[in-house]
Amino acid sequence: MPDPETELQLDEYMSDDCSRLDFARLYDDFDWVRAMAATGQDLHYHGEGDVWTHTQMVCAALTDDPEWDGLDRDGRRVLMLAALLHDAGKPDATATDPGGRQRSPNHAVRGESLARRLLWRMGAPYALREEVAALTCFHMDARDAMKARDPRRAVYAMSLVLRCDRLALLSRADTRGRISPVIEPGLERLSQFTAFCTGHGCLSQPRAFDSDHARFLYFRKRIQDPDAVAPSPAGPRVTVLSGLPGSGKDTWLSASGDDRPVISLDAIRIELGVDPAAPDQEPVVTLAHERVRRLLAEGSGFVWNATTLGRRHRRTLLDLIVQSDPRVDIVYLEVPAAVLLERNRTRPAAAAVSEDVIHGMTHIWQPPDPTEAHAIKRVLQTSAAPSAPRS
Repeated sequence: MPDPETELQLDEYMSDDCSRLDFARLYDDFDWVRAMAATGQDLHYHGEGDVWTHTQMVCAALTDDPEWDGLDRDGRRVLMLAALLHDAGKPDATATDPGGRQRSPNHAVRGESLARRLLWRMGAPYALREEVAALTCFHMDARDAMKARDPRRAVYAMSLVLRCDRLALLSRADTRGRISPVIEPGLERLSQFTAFCTGHGCLSQPRAFDSDHARFLYFRKRIQDPDAVAPSPAGPRVTVLSGLPGSGKDTWLSASGDDRPVISLDAIRIELGVDPAAPDQEPVVTLAHERVRRLLAEGSGFVWNATTLGRRHRRTLLDLIVQSDPRVDIVYLEVPAAVLLERNRTRPAAAAVSEDVIHGMTHIWQPPDPTEAHAIKRVLQTSAAPSAPRS
């Protein structure tokens, strides 16, 4: 039986077999649903009209797919939540272009962020939440994967964060759940995607690599052959901490017994007298990067202690160190939303972060995935938090 304190609140709106959602209740209870209902779409691709109408059609198309009956409850639950949330980023992303057509650039990435924040506040299990967020992020990419500059690298990356067979099922439902002349071409491209994944051994499992170093070098574009055999890294060992303020990074580091040098952005802010809330953090980052370069020149590994929340922030750091052929481990720490906020409230005033700042940080928050490092250690506190307000 699931822990009642962490059972996902959205399950209240789902039938026991996960095949139906109570759309009327969802509309009544959630602002983000009403926002979808108020958001129009380009009629060439969505003759059915608004985003919420499309979402309901996608959910129906999902359960009509021949593969639906073969799914276990966990698979159904993940996919129904992803169908519900896949276009939830459109209200914030939609604008009318000069020609009068409605466009929604980057709505999938916005939807990923919304899904993650929403499910975190509801106490969803980490694995379920991150699979739903990944499906939301990549729900259009399966149709376009064969047109990517490097289809192999794009598909292999997806296979490391989700099951490509589930992505294909969601994308078929997204394609069918509309009124448009693009349905049949889209389904044909999805067939190509499924065949590609099958042929490359990553339809229902992650793409395999010879070693964690080969995988790291491949996604850093240091090697082009995904089947290459890579020797062990010859450079220093670097550990990157990642997590929202209050997730326990300092506590974990103190308990780790690690005696390598620590580059702490908070410590540098104190050293330079820079307010953590100041808009210009460039002096802090510049000094931190200077220390990284010095340590690497000395052949020394180190621990990077900062929130390092988004892929872009981690990529910048990795770009700085990859020339040294390092071993990179990311330690990702997370606590339930209510626990994090309570910890922050009880911190000394000098160490506390405003809740508005934390809220803003959750909009760029992307937990690390296997494309980014040799290994990822997840330190997840699973004691549940009370459900957050529904709006």
